[in-house]
Amino acid sequence: CVDRIAASGGYMIASQATQIVAAPFAMVGSVGVIAETLNFYNILKNYGIQSVVLKAGEQKNPITSYGQVSDKDLKIKQQDLEETHQSFIDMCRASRPILDPNVCNGMVLSGEKALETGLIDRVLTSDDYIYEKITDGELVMKIHVVSVASERTMFAHVLQILPHIRQKLQSAFASLSGGRRGRVGDGLSFKLDANLISTVVQGVAFASMVRRALFNSGLFNKR
Repeated sequence: CVDRIAASGGYMIASQATQIVAAPFAMVGSVGVIAETLNFYNILKNYGIQSVVLKAGEQKNPITSYGQVSDKDLKIKQQDLEETHQSFIDMCRASRPILDPNVCNGMVLSGEKALETGLIDRVLTSDDYIYEKITDGELVMKIHVVSVASERTMFAHVLQILPHIRQKLQSAFASLSGGRRGRVGDGLSFKLDANLISTVVQGVAFASMVRRALFNSGLFNKR
């Protein structure tokens, strides 16, 4: 799902998916290669500064920032870019044969134009796509990226708010640790910290989702 932009290297990654869904105003494409640099040879020459470039191999780094650039050097670099561009196109079209080669020239398209040229498969926002899957009965998981510290703090707060859960976990952990009892108090002042609790909760949640997916799949329906 592309809601904003998948251009150049971003589109290269997206093209490997089985389906590309993009929002109406999302920008996709830019299948091209670019290289740019600054050359100070003439300026340095005017001040009497000579640049010394040593290299082994005629085509090794033909364009430098301080050395003289010849037409031959520019031709070599352009050939490198053309070869890279062709490899870029081949990689995208290997996964997406419907991709129109005529748009693999660096242009960026969106919406229906991107759909017509094979850059994408559907015009749809990620929210609409997720809603569509939910209404179809598919299992949709949402991933939250949080730091370890914030995750531990969150579970510590939960344990403080829900004392009955805290007491049960204390008893369970005490029995597992051979009678050693930790204290769930301020922050993370108990030996078996909230990271373990987080892992347990995530494991239970994942098991629940797998169970639901298997149930919805109909694999265990009686025939």
